[in-house]
Amino acid sequence: MPEFFDGTDIAVLLADGRIFFCHDTMDPIIFDPVTGQKFQPNGSGLPSGCMNGTLLQNERVLFVGGQEGDDPGNFRLAVRYVRTYDPLTNSWTRLPDLLQPNGRWYPGFARLADGSGLIMGGGTRPNADRTNTCEIFRPMTGLCSWTGSMLNPCEFPPSALLYTGEVLATWSPPQLYNPGTGQWRATANFLQPNRGWPDHSDHSIVVLSEGRVLALGIRRGANNYQNMGEVYNPSTGTWSFTSNPAFPRFQTEVVQLPDGRVLSAAGESTNPNPPVQNVLNIVKTSDLYDPATDSWRNMADLNWFREYHAVTVLVPDGRVLTTGGTRLKFQYGPTSADIEGFSPPYLFRGVRPQITSISGTLLKPGATVSMTVFPTTKITNVVLMGTGVTTHWVDGGVPRRLVLAVTQVGSTVKVVLPKSSNLMPTGHYMLFAMVDDIPSVGKIVNVLGLQFVGPKP
Repeated sequence: MPEFFDGTDIAVLLADGRIFFCHDTMDPIIFDPVTGQKFQPNGSGLPSGCMNGTLLQNERVLFVGGQEGDDPGNFRLAVRYVRTYDPLTNSWTRLPDLLQPNGRWYPGFARLADGSGLIMGGGTRPNADRTNTCEIFRPMTGLCSWTGSMLNPCEFPPSALLYTGEVLATWSPPQLYNPGTGQWRATANFLQPNRGWPDHSDHSIVVLSEGRVLALGIRRGANNYQNMGEVYNPSTGTWSFTSNPAFPRFQTEVVQLPDGRVLSAAGESTNPNPPVQNVLNIVKTSDLYDPATDSWRNMADLNWFREYHAVTVLVPDGRVLTTGGTRLKFQYGPTSADIEGFSPPYLFRGVRPQITSISGTLLKPGATVSMTVFPTTKITNVVLMGTGVTTHWVDGGVPRRLVLAVTQVGSTVKVVLPKSSNLMPTGHYMLFAMVDDIPSVGKIVNVLGLQFVGPKP
């Protein structure tokens, strides 16, 4: 990489499989994980760090909010910017500003079923005071509209669309947003509730394939909390503990994999004297959590100590890539501009299936998708993984891992997509053909819905 990513990073998996990295929208990098080549696209001309965003239906990258300048310690200059980057034309477009008059630094962002974006909270000018206000970005118009306020002011709340169509936000307290009414309501609190709010979140969340939500990361705190994982059940509105890895920690990098396991890498140890190599309690440790068996397996350590400013995404070849976060607590480094790639165990278990052809990549809910695989082997199922947009401990991408039943005749495999947009929201996905827990290289597909008709470049 030509620069060090430090305190305001974001990573976006693009529709062509490349990754858009930037820290303040001024000096972005596009990296191709297949070739290892990098390209330096145009900057926005409007620096803003600690923003949030997503990948739109039309393949443009949306950025909302942030703060002026690239100094990660300057939290008093929140901006109202809404901008898109178009990879096809290497150009930026500024859209109408956010409605929040004092801007939003560290804004939350959650994709709704129709591809709209719920923008939540954030710090405001001139004193970085957090707000509880929220607004909706509408891709069809490029405009925002007010919606109901959260129960508390917040920053970068971990949040995701549930199968019910509501959005769960967990910071803080855990609460549900109903897009139909535009209102928030409380749900059950964590079993370990006192996690340092309104300071930074200690956890990230992922929506598991059966619809429950896994929260990973725990700050020990005055209550001496020990359990790194809790699972939220939307049907009962309750939380339960997971089992624990050997070294519980907080603000770890969390990525769900095609086989259903969840990678937890690096982070800050909850042990004041962790029995592993560390710098300022930041560790290189990585583990895989298996929700099906509620068990953990230790993986290889990272090459670098990385704290929560790292950005980590799943890519179509099945690896997990991470960069940034090596300037530990703004005291050590920057030590590396490297991109690290993690190869999960499924890449070493046997011959991977190949998708040699697919009937289309622009998909409609309820449609049948046909593909040809090689070699002619029994495909267990097809998995759709929403593409990721990560910054800090949140993901503004499509929060889904959908497991689809297949019919197969010879080398031809067919799947029927869900009809419900709550189950399969509008947006981009990686489609993997699975043989047991071994994935093919993923094909990026676009589940159709609202089209962007806002201002053009």
